[in-house]
Amino acid sequence: MIRSTWQKARHYFTLRRFVGQFGLAVILLSVAVVGDYLLNAEYAKRRHQEVLREFQSVRRLPTAVPKSTSDNYSLWRKHQGTVAAFYGTRDDYRVIRQHYDRDLLSYGWRLVVDRPAISWGKETDAREVLYCKQPLYASLYYAGPHIETKYPGGWTYEFSVSWGDRPADLKDECPDVK
Repeated sequence: MIRSTWQKARHYFTLRRFVGQFGLAVILLSVAVVGDYLLNAEYAKRRHQEVLREFQSVRRLPTAVPKSTSDNYSLWRKHQGTVAAFYGTRDDYRVIRQHYDRDLLSYGWRLVVDRPAISWGKETDAREVLYCKQPLYASLYYAGPHIETKYPGGWTYEFSVSWGDRPADLKDECPDVK
């Protein structure tokens, strides 16, 4: 009888300790998430405004027709964001690239990479050009010739400005990007 009472008490205190530790873990995790939100939300808002300003300062190709835009930013994902637009044009890659090189380089951006785009492990007709300007990066993605048959909406290229989760190329080539 004494032994069974002792076992019941030990079980009760073990269960109580587990519930207490679990509750403490939930509280600490909640404090960490809310604290991170409170500490970094204002920084994220400022960074997002900077990305918008940079994106809007770059003129689109005069012959390009905007097809769609996106603004991927959330206060709950404070460490990254992208503003992008898709354009349709009959101009070829050389004309598009010259326009964006001239515009971006005049605003202090630095060319990092110009390479063929890879799809399913193979090079394609598409091209990807990456630029950096601390702590942002920009991407020009040319989808390739005869694009109107490949993509709905007939977009030819995408231009975007981002911060945060950047491509691996920029980590080595643009070390001042934070």
